[in-house]
Amino acid sequence: MYIHYSGCMMAIALGRENIENQIKLAQADAFQQLVRLLRTQKDSPQVLLMVIQVLGILCVGVAYTNNKITQWKIAEEGAIPLLVKLLNAPPSEEVHVEVAISLGCIVLSNPRNQEILQEDKGFHFDVLLDLLKSNNEAIRLRAGMALTIFAFNNTPQQFAIREAGGIKYSVFEPFINSMNEFDVCYAAFQIVVLARVIVDEDQVILTARGVTYLVEKLHSTDDNVIVLAASLLSSLAHTRAGIPDAMVTTGALDILIERLSSENEQVKSACAVALGYLTFNKTAARILFGACRNDPELYKDLMKNIGKNPRISQDFVQDFKRAKLVGLPSQCLESRGGHPIIPPSRNSLRPMTGFSQRSSVSQRVKSAPARREMGSGRKSSQPSLPVSTPVSSRPSSSATQQFHTTPKVRPQTSAPTRSRKITHSPDHTHKSSLSAWKEEI
Repeated sequence: MYIHYSGCMMAIALGRENIENQIKLAQADAFQQLVRLLRTQKDSPQVLLMVIQVLGILCVGVAYTNNKITQWKIAEEGAIPLLVKLLNAPPSEEVHVEVAISLGCIVLSNPRNQEILQEDKGFHFDVLLDLLKSNNEAIRLRAGMALTIFAFNNTPQQFAIREAGGIKYSVFEPFINSMNEFDVCYAAFQIVVLARVIVDEDQVILTARGVTYLVEKLHSTDDNVIVLAASLLSSLAHTRAGIPDAMVTTGALDILIERLSSENEQVKSACAVALGYLTFNKTAARILFGACRNDPELYKDLMKNIGKNPRISQDFVQDFKRAKLVGLPSQCLESRGGHPIIPPSRNSLRPMTGFSQRSSVSQRVKSAPARREMGSGRKSSQPSLPVSTPVSSRPSSSATQQFHTTPKVRPQTSAPTRSRKITHSPDHTHKSSLSAWKEEI
């Protein structure tokens, strides 16, 4: 008996929200041994209760995602009819409610197993609704969880529960108003999933109320409460349209980003998973993308803690990689290799312009003959250029100044001038001949 109990505890430790280990346990024929213990029922009630819990836990991953491999393996071993028999004839209320939860996990998002359960004439939702009337608060809370798993992302099951009588909001009020933060989280999750089943409250109001309660618990001082609240928010993020928008409106995104820098590894993992699911919402993805652009370390922490098989929008991932390739705003900071906030002096970096280059060249040309004269002590062979000197040393107030300039004489060339040969036009020759003819007459 002790060996069986220890084996069940080990299976829970290895396979809780870990699909990879769940598949390994299925390959090791662990479910065959569990169903055998369920069929014989020779062990104590504690071992039987543990076996029932293991069967349900090994079918569910993170954020209530199903593991079809383990679900099919359990169905092949014939566990569903055995659990239905225990549901109708339970040895105790604890076994009764745990059987209901395990059945919900085995058929979660699995149409084939749901058909097997519906074909069994011994299964009815009336049995589960009766558990909500128990005198034990823990049993009522677990019964609400069983109905929540059946209704999770399953509209036909929600309709069947409502047709069986539905649920009143008064069932959840004691847990919503409880001082126990874990009870508040579970009750808030239940009223969101079962909003269509609760007959005396509006669906929209229930959804907003449940999301608000879960977001408030992210501010808790207990890390375990934060992990539970973030995990339940992850589950709700992939249920109905509009719930992620409600999370953004209530400020869940900012709190999850803040909790991502927690020292508790479980808190960081739960918050990273919730943020990953929220990236499928355009509004949440845009806000998270802006935060990651301003702080690239946030994206690194997100991908580091989200797990091996993350559920995150690939569009979000590709957009961030593209933005990082182009250049993030935070990369322009001086502390990260960008330009300094106070730029260096412009005089040291000012390039030499064309005007400054010409002026420096002219200065060198004018000063070179003077230096040669001073060094040699004799006059230069170069002809002196005329220099204009002002009339008065005082500057004139008029717009123009008068200067005495040395007259420039154009040198005469020694070559003789050539006489130009004058040629007369034909018209001039004709006029001369006509005048001569008139004189003769």
